[in-house]
Amino acid sequence: KEGVLSPDNSSQFGDWVALDAPKGPFRQIPEGILDPSMDERGGGTDKYFIANIYYLHSIDIMAKTADILKNEEDAEEYHQLYEEVLTKIRKEYVTENGRLVTETQTAFALALYFNIIEERHREKLMDRLVLNLIKNQKHLRTGFVGTEYIMKALSQNGEHKMAGDILLKEDCPSWLYSIRLGATTIWELWDGVNPDGSFNLFEMNSLNQYGFASVGDWLYSELCGIRPLAAGYKKFVVEPKPITGVPSFKCTYETVYGQIMCDFSCENGWIEAIVKIPANTTGEIRLPGLEPVTLGSGEYKYKYETTDTYELKKYNEDSILNDLLSHKEAEQIFMEEAPDLATSGFVRGFAGGLSILEIKKTLPGNLIPGRAFPVFEKMIAKLNEE
Repeated sequence: KEGVLSPDNSSQFGDWVALDAPKGPFRQIPEGILDPSMDERGGGTDKYFIANIYYLHSIDIMAKTADILKNEEDAEEYHQLYEEVLTKIRKEYVTENGRLVTETQTAFALALYFNIIEERHREKLMDRLVLNLIKNQKHLRTGFVGTEYIMKALSQNGEHKMAGDILLKEDCPSWLYSIRLGATTIWELWDGVNPDGSFNLFEMNSLNQYGFASVGDWLYSELCGIRPLAAGYKKFVVEPKPITGVPSFKCTYETVYGQIMCDFSCENGWIEAIVKIPANTTGEIRLPGLEPVTLGSGEYKYKYETTDTYELKKYNEDSILNDLLSHKEAEQIFMEEAPDLATSGFVRGFAGGLSILEIKKTLPGNLIPGRAFPVFEKMIAKLNEE
């Protein structure tokens, strides 16, 4: 109950098999078996930052348990310990201006999800996480720890769309990458199998490992929106939040009181939903565009008009500029409406290799002026007509 965890008093596995270690698992394989070191397998996030956040989380669980049991002495002790450890973590790992000692995707996600960062720094920290993801073309570099929390951190801090974009990526690293290769289990490594179907020659390469399956929690709690408000789901929320590319879904969750169901669709200008609330429970239903309502057991059906659309377009903000310009229709628009940029070697070279979103977020106005963005949007709209 004293101090914080450090190299002097603990040994840690870190963000297991994350891709952001300097020489991590996601790299070209030499001849023979590759046996990454423990540091490589542990990812790029400070291991003791991770360990101390879990230590703090454990203290929080103890404090809340003592509150429920009305054990005032223990509650006071653990609440006080929580504040002491939180202060020490902030002093050790967070600067006065809100920067983290380790600014990886995992570190950002943990700091946001577990409220390590002060509220005054939350927005800036989210901005840096989003920028990191944009620079990685919305691909995760997280390991077993970060993957569990990053999707929730995004959805709970105004970036649910970003989380949805990550979910639907199809190239490595992504969940759909493994599915496209025929996976029926979750792999230990994002790149455990090569695009040609051959196994990567890692010394450890399990094809049946829970770690990255933690996205299932996000699917239930954020996409489908089923979250408990009381123990055993005696009270709960149903708040479906569709994403671009997934306009409809149906999920069920078995509780001790019975089955919760959410069957939701937002297509062709209509939202339709069926929500099932088990006996002896109450559910707060929060549907897009409607006021929340708390209801008792039963099955409830909704149908109403909406302007929302979640259709997945072939071309979008994640499209690479040069890929757009490979189409004559987009090239013609660019030459007609921004000829100075269309003939720029910088645009055709460096900027051309970036996504439209990355150009917007990372290049200064003297290189890509704001007047170019409506042109890019016009190009995208034209190509989506084809």
